[in-house]
Amino acid sequence: MHVSGKYLEEFVAACHRVASYGLVRSSSGNLSWRVSEEHMLITATRSWMGELTREQIAICRISDGAVLNEKKPSAGNGFHFGILHERSDVNVVLHFQSPYVTAIACSGRDYNNFSIQ
Repeated sequence: MHVSGKYLEEFVAACHRVASYGLVRSSSGNLSWRVSEEHMLITATRSWMGELTREQIAICRISDGAVLNEKKPSAGNGFHFGILHERSDVNVVLHFQSPYVTAIACSGRDYNNFSIQ
């Protein structure tokens, strides 16, 4: 599957824009975009949206999530292609955790029994 360089550049720019708004830190978010009825772009696993390059974009088939360009998509790939498959009216999926939630998740503390005093 060939995707136009224009689409790849627009996708990279959108990822950089999301990061510039402070919505993501490090690799705490991912973005997908329907580029045709059957294909989507998605950030590759472990990529940082603020530093994304064209080489860090996976091209996947929407019907089954199959990767078409040998790039490993984000771990949230199933979430993305599931939404795009079921909702033809949706063209973009942005999935992220706030920087605060990311900091808590990376802190190593056990919050399973957390209570507010």
